[in-house]
Amino acid sequence: MPLRMPKLRFTRRVGKILLGIAAFILVVFGVAAWQVPKILGNVLTQDVSKMIGRDVSVGKITFNPFTLTIRARDLAVAQPGSQTPLLTLAELDASAAWTSLFWFAPVVDRLTLREPNIAIVREDVTRFNFSDIQQRVAELTAAKPEEPPKPDEGLPRFSLNNMVIENGSITLDDKVTGRKQVVDELGVGVPFISTFGYATDIDVQPRLHLRINGSPFDLTGVARPFDVVPSSTLRVAFDGLQLEKWADVWPMPLPFKVESALLDSNLQVVFEQPKDAPPKIRVVGDLGLRRLDLRDTEGQGLAAWSALTVSRLELEPIARRVYVGDVGLWAPQVYARRYGNQRLNWQDVADKL
Repeated sequence: MPLRMPKLRFTRRVGKILLGIAAFILVVFGVAAWQVPKILGNVLTQDVSKMIGRDVSVGKITFNPFTLTIRARDLAVAQPGSQTPLLTLAELDASAAWTSLFWFAPVVDRLTLREPNIAIVREDVTRFNFSDIQQRVAELTAAKPEEPPKPDEGLPRFSLNNMVIENGSITLDDKVTGRKQVVDELGVGVPFISTFGYATDIDVQPRLHLRINGSPFDLTGVARPFDVVPSSTLRVAFDGLQLEKWADVWPMPLPFKVESALLDSNLQVVFEQPKDAPPKIRVVGDLGLRRLDLRDTEGQGLAAWSALTVSRLELEPIARRVYVGDVGLWAPQVYARRYGNQRLNWQDVADKL
């Protein structure tokens, strides 16, 4: 005897209930699409502006409650006494995932920053055009009551995926040395940074492209989606990167000066997506630092060596694990001086760190 499937019958009452639920959801989503941009605009232009002590402006903000996508255009952070903003951003495009509710953690499926521009000015030896923001945030942090120490619970849970920076630029105007560095055409692709096992469609490959004072620098990743463990790899390889050219623009005051240093890298950044485990980010390879000449603020020598090599390095930053195969150091020199007050020059350096 053939079995008959029961027929589903919708009464007028059930239809009205379903229609009412649908109408309520549409009203809630409509209010969200209207109010979320206003709330975010007020947070940026009032709360954030008050916190950092700078005028913050933003253009049009839109919110799609169905896809949880926020778009903000023409974001700018002003710079006192200058018509050039400290920071501008043509567009921010962020899409969250509804699974954030399931994971009880923020999950972002896509994040795109278009044309971020940062204008940094070094005004004197230890002060930059954003130093007042650092000081203000530090004061706000110090004003909060100190909480008792908590046991180490590991990294917070979050998942950021398909992160892209398009056509960014950074200008470094050093009033102390008179040098000006320009990094433009900045393009970055990061497949994911996640501290738990969330799976989504990854279509961004690891890459880094920029120009440093007109000289191109390009790192392109390779995807292996059909491996046993799907992965993509970014090779970070360069020879003799002159660190002394960039040491002056370090945002924090340092009690020493890098007179010369050449950085060599033969590293690979590997993004792995195991099926039944959290995604992994591994850094493997070799690293070297040659011709180091480190001096104190008065120009006196502190340390020097011919070459430092780190071979077979394996680093998992999210898991907080590191393995080092071999370390080699050639022709090391350390300069120690004792002053009349019985203090060593290295004690002064350590106190200022």
